[in-house]
Amino acid sequence: MAQVIRHKLLPKQADFVESQARELLYSGAYAAGKTRALCYRLVARAQVEGSREGLCRKHLVTLKASTLRTLLESDGQAPPVLPPGTYDHNKSEKVIRIHGGGEIVYFGLDDPQKIGSYNLSGVAVDEAVELDLQDWHMLIGRVRLDVGMHNSVYAVCNPGAPSHWLAERFGLALDYKCKDGCEVIHTKTGDNVFLPASYIESLTTLTGVAYRRYVEGQWCASDGMVYDLWDRLVHVAERDRAQRRYIIGMDAGYRNPTVMLLVGIDGEDRLHVEREWYKTQQLEVEVARKAKE
Repeated sequence: MAQVIRHKLLPKQADFVESQARELLYSGAYAAGKTRALCYRLVARAQVEGSREGLCRKHLVTLKASTLRTLLESDGQAPPVLPPGTYDHNKSEKVIRIHGGGEIVYFGLDDPQKIGSYNLSGVAVDEAVELDLQDWHMLIGRVRLDVGMHNSVYAVCNPGAPSHWLAERFGLALDYKCKDGCEVIHTKTGDNVFLPASYIESLTTLTGVAYRRYVEGQWCASDGMVYDLWDRLVHVAERDRAQRRYIIGMDAGYRNPTVMLLVGIDGEDRLHVEREWYKTQQLEVEVARKAKE
């Protein structure tokens, strides 16, 4: 019989550990306890005799440097999630065997073909925004081992772009609805009551999209945006007013794309981008034809 391992969890971490969802996402801002929550759920499930839980991230090297350390090593005053003496770790096989329980097999998704034969009772995914939808589908296909508990693909991540496939699958932005069998738990930095006040105060220097995304945990913009104040919910709208006149804005290119914008100017001199044409390897004659159109 596996040794009982007890931890003091934040309320939303407890919700994550106890969820019965087939597909589960813990979406959190900075320092919201995401990786520890993932490890808590992983360990709870791996204590079931006969279980075989996967633990993965897009790249094995980052999994070893982050998630695996939280699982097996102390982090400041925080102890390892899996206490020493409760398991055997075979590093060459990348398998952690829980005394009296099941096992954890860890891997990266660098080469999905290497894990095509896995038969898992569940799989934990750290920083799921790094994955593409094909990775996710592949993991779902590996989770089929019946050991008397519900099968589950469960993941944690920082908020990503509203256009990310996770946002659509879990109903995280725009008008998306959560898919059947999926559940999302939202957290923000302030939900972690163990954080020092000085750290919370330091985050108030963030503004705009960065604050909403990394402190409030909202899926509101993507990394690397040139115009990081742009927000789809604010700046995309339907207008029923006639425009006073139109202009075409163009940036020419060939290897880099040519872009043309159809811009309407209303009676109050406000500009509205109504259409965009964006294409590489277009000759001048084709660009001129499109501009006239």
